Amino acid sequence: LVYDNLSSVVDSHQGKEVVFNAQFLVFADRYHFRPHACTPRQPHEKGMVESGVSYVKGNFWPGRRFTSLDDLQAQANLWRDTIANVRIHSTVHERPIDRFEMERPTLLPLPHEAWIPPDVRFVRVTSQSFIHADGNQYSVPPLLARQQVSVHLDATSVVVYHQNEAVATHPRCWGRGQVFQNPAHRAKPWSLRTDAVSAQRVGGLQLPAKACVTVAVPDLSRYDVLTQEDSDE
Repeated sequence: LVYDNLSSVVDSHQGKEVVFNAQFLVFADRYHFRPHACTPRQPHEKGMVESGVSYVKGNFWPGRRFTSLDDLQAQANLWRDTIANVRIHSTVHERPIDRFEMERPTLLPLPHEAWIPPDVRFVRVTSQSFIHADGNQYSVPPLLARQQVSVHLDATSVVVYHQNEAVATHPRCWGRGQVFQNPAHRAKPWSLRTDAVSAQRVGGLQLPAKACVTVAVPDLSRYDVLTQEDSDE
């Protein structure tokens, strides 16, 4: 879905990278679509959207009178069904209602459950491998100490994500001053090494390079030649 840079969708642009609103990304994931943000000050990137706005302003609004928002909505629905969706669209050269019926089989059904957006926060893990949320502490794997993570809080749970992967889950506490630690998070990073493999993964996390260093052992037989030369002299 193509969006202009409204603040509820886009937080900022950092060069060519778009920083999307965290809550909006959760919403997009819930309904299985990928957002695309237009380049700032480039209106031609969304020309069809802009022309649709002009069509509504020029066709529906002139001379329109209404007594309430419900009355306005009813008039808009009637205009949509009897005029807007049955005209030949100037760009696609089809009636919008016919185009919609062609696309309907590819659309996903809406979720049955009501969606309550989680509270998403970005925090830094402490040196003791905890995150702070609403006056409580929740443990994370020790490899994440001092790293940035996102925390999703809903009515019953606290889920910590690192690089789009859930790395810790705790029941949410509505009190304050409590500490929640998963026993698996007590291990020290250096105790997680099982062998000297540079790409070892533990618990879904990539071990830091210094925790899994492969040491090359040279072939010492090369020095036999030098020893032999010394003895010949």
